[in-house]
Amino acid sequence: MGFLTLIIFSVVGVSLFKGQYWSCSDDDGTIVTKQDCLDKYGEGAWVQNDSNFDNIIHAMRTLFILTTTEGWSGVAYIGIDTNGIDMQPIQDNSPGRIWFFIIFMIVGSLFIANLVVGVIIDQFNKSRDS
Repeated sequence: MGFLTLIIFSVVGVSLFKGQYWSCSDDDGTIVTKQDCLDKYGEGAWVQNDSNFDNIIHAMRTLFILTTTEGWSGVAYIGIDTNGIDMQPIQDNSPGRIWFFIIFMIVGSLFIANLVVGVIIDQFNKSRDS
């Protein structure tokens, strides 16, 4: 159940965010596209966020990290700021995309809670049988 849920959310995440977790590291407010960044600052300035949805593997890794609730809001804010493939993010450009992260956090939290409860019950049953 958990792995299948992760795959489903990964596919949805890739379809929503593929190629959009990139930005210009030296943005001075004039950068709109990847080409603008490369023309102004060179090859090393167009960078990808460590947590991204460019393929299923990266999406699953990102979502697994989100299930720990460590830094999930930062990843969500980047998702809200997305502006398109090879486009510089714009603050609060797509506020409706927060629903993807909220729904995943609810489902992911329930999944983690079920795992913890399962381990506790398993340990209780093992100690009772001994």
